[in-house]
Amino acid sequence: MDDGIESNSCYNHIVYSNRPIEKGIFDDFSCVIKLHGDVSEMLTYEDAKSEIFTQKQYISSLKSNASLLGKLQHDAIYQNLIFIGCSLNDEIDLLAYSSENGVNAAKYFCTIKNPSTLEKYKYESYGITHCIVFDSYDQIYEYLYEVGQEAGKISINDLEEYKKFMITRLADDYESNKAYLFLRV
Repeated sequence: MDDGIESNSCYNHIVYSNRPIEKGIFDDFSCVIKLHGDVSEMLTYEDAKSEIFTQKQYISSLKSNASLLGKLQHDAIYQNLIFIGCSLNDEIDLLAYSSENGVNAAKYFCTIKNPSTLEKYKYESYGITHCIVFDSYDQIYEYLYEVGQEAGKISINDLEEYKKFMITRLADDYESNKAYLFLRV
């Protein structure tokens, strides 16, 4: 389950935590960020560095993971984020950037159980804007794959249409705007 995204999508370049990252990596590749570790890496390498499970590891990672956390801070403000398969329990690194005000950015939390009222409050503290409950983790990946396929059908030319909207500036006075404000159909 730890490799569901990179095994089934174009996001197959893995960026591990606790290592310096190349500046252009996110421009050159479609990446999956393994912020708190990757099971395959931990099982394969004796010197695996991506594991972040304990509070001590979280605190240590704030320094060793600075370049990746800088990317996360930027994305928390300007990108839509999807959290899959994480508990969001005492994740100091994520909590530090959750209060950043996004530019209409959404943060999705995908889970397989209905969150309690307390969990919903916790998700809000992480800046989660949408909590989506699925029947299984497989269903999460299948849904995201389908959504990705649909999004891929939108061409740049289709988006150009939205750049042509005419904007009409209304006068500042109430009388001029009354008809607009109290439109009767």
